Amino acid sequence: MAKAVGSGRVWVVGAGASASFGAPTTDRLLEECLQQDTHFRHHELLPKVLNYLYPSVRKRGNIEEFMSLLDTWIQMNDIRNSPLIPTNSLVQVRTLLLRLMKQVLNQSLNALKSTSPLANWVRMLHSGDTVIIFNWDVAIEYCIQEFDKQPLPLRYLPSGPHNALTLLKPHGSVNWYEMPSEGYESVDGAHPFRKDWRRCAYVNCRETLKFPLKSYGRRSPVMVPPVNAKVFWSETSNESQRSFEKQRDDLFKEIWRGAYNALRNAAEVYILGYSLPPLDWHARWVFRAALRSNLIRTRTGRAQHAKLKIRIVNPKQEAITRFRDLLGRDQSLDFDSQILKLENADLIGITRKV
Repeated sequence: MAKAVGSGRVWVVGAGASASFGAPTTDRLLEECLQQDTHFRHHELLPKVLNYLYPSVRKRGNIEEFMSLLDTWIQMNDIRNSPLIPTNSLVQVRTLLLRLMKQVLNQSLNALKSTSPLANWVRMLHSGDTVIIFNWDVAIEYCIQEFDKQPLPLRYLPSGPHNALTLLKPHGSVNWYEMPSEGYESVDGAHPFRKDWRRCAYVNCRETLKFPLKSYGRRSPVMVPPVNAKVFWSETSNESQRSFEKQRDDLFKEIWRGAYNALRNAAEVYILGYSLPPLDWHARWVFRAALRSNLIRTRTGRAQHAKLKIRIVNPKQEAITRFRDLLGRDQSLDFDSQILKLENADLIGITRKV
């Protein structure tokens, strides 16, 4: 399974990949969170906030839109000082929502089998590949740890062991946590992202599935919505929290930097179920800047740069149109699209075309 360091293959994964085994997409996740029979505190506040933000429509917005509106409300409350719902209550709603999302997404893994399309795709991955995934779930980690006879080593940052699969999650993950300022080594199953980042840690995928027995079940994961201004949000503003905010900002900056560099230097890019959402201007800029830079380097005529090859698997024509508009009609580009859902796509056949 091992390949040379830096395979030149970059996989971009969106909600469509997780939907292939039954995980809720962003337009369903909010409703499924509301349907949870939960014992969490402050659960009565969530419907109140929803009714305020969506007073005249039956259908709620998707989870990304709701999180973005909620974050904006929290930030603007300091200016407007609205008495309707105090800032601390909005913070409690956000904390509750993250826990509900974690619960729903972890439960969806029960439908993930070794024969699932996602599991079949994961078995195609090699050390040296980079996966940029915009989902919060741990489905890829689960497939590697549960279904692979020789699991690939993983790294969540572009720095670290080179004989690993690089899994970059620019929006965070259900198994990422803020850890206590001291003593993270004593928290069962917690691993710092780096030794100097004592406040940002992740837990093993198997631990993620056992939350009722773990202290992590009471923690909110580190997750951010795809907002225009990537404010990596915090719950408090004391000195200890500000220290964590800086480390968390540094964490996400390194992830985005890694995504940019991977796309800029890629020889092959496969985009699976990711639609380049119009509201996520941050991601759109990174894709535009990195891929255009890749194409410009290709046009310089240096022999080491062949045509950039891009394969898109997506059932939505608008997603393919967005990528075509972003990339233009560059002669240095080998572009191919498949109007297919992941469960119907011949991924091995697609990669063989390269």
